[in-house]
Amino acid sequence: WAKNGDKQDDMPHEGATFTLKHGDKATIVLPDGITATVTEDSGGYTSTFKLGDGVAQTCDYMVFPVSGNMTLTVTNRLDGVVPTGVFTHPARTALLVVIPLIVIAGVLLIKRKKTECA
Repeated sequence: WAKNGDKQDDMPHEGATFTLKHGDKATIVLPDGITATVTEDSGGYTSTFKLGDGVAQTCDYMVFPVSGNMTLTVTNRLDGVVPTGVFTHPARTALLVVIPLIVIAGVLLIKRKKTECA
């Protein structure tokens, strides 16, 4: 089998697992006539499985008979807001702008007073 085009040393067997990250691709050659099961640990994502030119199905696993050259595409999608740590509330955003401006204005006023006294 290959991951991102690089041949891997250990051949997947029954119960074997491997991890794919964003953009990763795995190619596994299986013998004709067997039944394969692919399970996705989606971790809160919505998983869709598409076998060949078939219709994509939303599920956590797919069982299919292997015959000839087949392609199984598994896609994960995260619905909702991805936590980025960026403030989205307008009042918080305003505070992030206003507080530094107040500090800068205070520093400039103190410098100006020092200049006038000298």
